Amino acid sequence: MKVLGKRILLIKPETKKSSLELNEFEKAQIERELMAQWTHLTVHAIGDDVTKVATGDVVYVYANSLANAEIVEIGETKMLIISEAEVAINW
Repeated sequence: MKVLGKRILLIKPETKKSSLELNEFEKAQIERELMAQWTHLTVHAIGDDVTKVATGDVVYVYANSLANAEIVEIGETKMLIISEAEVAINW
């Protein structure tokens, strides 16, 4: 796998499984609310044009950017794809 351009692949935090039966709309709404709490995300991989972060860095991304991020599944792990410009803080 190779990430291209100015894209960053972040490890998506796992959400706890609910014992309640939720429809897809409710699941998506809960996940959007949880995204606001994701303040430290780990960079899994970077594109070949990324210069401001490195693999393994911990970053903060605005909740709006996370809400619009593409979610991809790599093996058993879910990842978020964002652009380099969406990183606000790099610890």
